[in-house]
Amino acid sequence: MRSAPRDLLNGSIKFVAAKFLLKDTSKQNRFVRSQAIKWLALAFLVSVVIWSWNSLNLSLQSLNFVGLLPTIALAVAATFLSALEFRISCRYLGHRGNSIKDDLKITSYGSMANVLPIPGGTVVRIAALKSSGATTRTGTQVTFAIGAVWLGLSCILSGAILSMMGDWIVGTPLFGAGVVVYLLSYWIAHIEGASRLRFWLTASGVEIMVILVAGLRNFCVLYALGFGANLGYSFGLVAAGSIAVATSVVPAGIGVRELIAGGLGMRMGLGAGPAFMVASLNQLISLLAVIPIFVIASSGRSEEDE
Repeated sequence: MRSAPRDLLNGSIKFVAAKFLLKDTSKQNRFVRSQAIKWLALAFLVSVVIWSWNSLNLSLQSLNFVGLLPTIALAVAATFLSALEFRISCRYLGHRGNSIKDDLKITSYGSMANVLPIPGGTVVRIAALKSSGATTRTGTQVTFAIGAVWLGLSCILSGAILSMMGDWIVGTPLFGAGVVVYLLSYWIAHIEGASRLRFWLTASGVEIMVILVAGLRNFCVLYALGFGANLGYSFGLVAAGSIAVATSVVPAGIGVRELIAGGLGMRMGLGAGPAFMVASLNQLISLLAVIPIFVIASSGRSEEDE
């Protein structure tokens, strides 16, 4: 049996090469343009972070580092939940799957791909499922189904909180869109011969935990930045992550999460600047937490190699 972790990087590179690096000059030009867009987006994001930091009069001395410690632990928990998502996908498609170490390697690489200017986590996960024996169609289908569950539930929560805070103009459509996407996820998840209801309910349970962790991370970062610990603001921002990752095929959703968070923060009364900084700091902590996990998971031999 082929090893998904062993083939992951090669598979991702081949996927990108097949899409963009063929002899067709137009495809090469599109690839170059997409890379330029990613690096420009990254430069823009860094510039806005610096501007927001200065405009909010933040400093390293004012930052509550003790308050950030739970955020690091929660970022690690989020990576393990992402690995659980991948394992659920493998099982639903009828594959034995890998060890938790191998799952962590795949999902941590995908998490880095959602932050760095490289092909997004969605591409990585589909390539890994294909290496595990899934077809491109079923791998894409189950990945999108789980993503739709997350997107739907997070939009329902953020929309409900915005509505309760009096912003019906944005809150109600966001809530309604979340309901539609969540129900569509059940239809997307249809795989011939598989237990769709069991998969959908299991995925829903996992995504509820993902949203809970995301909200608590926002809560801790708000506290650490000195903006006040508010559960309404914290969980009202959770839709920013799922909407951003929905854009992370190619180019990756660099800056999208922060811009959406800024918009939601402005509508909730938190302010665009604080919400932008919360999303940015969360991204940085996620990257710092996931890199060691990827290095550890990549060390040694995987179970399927033995």
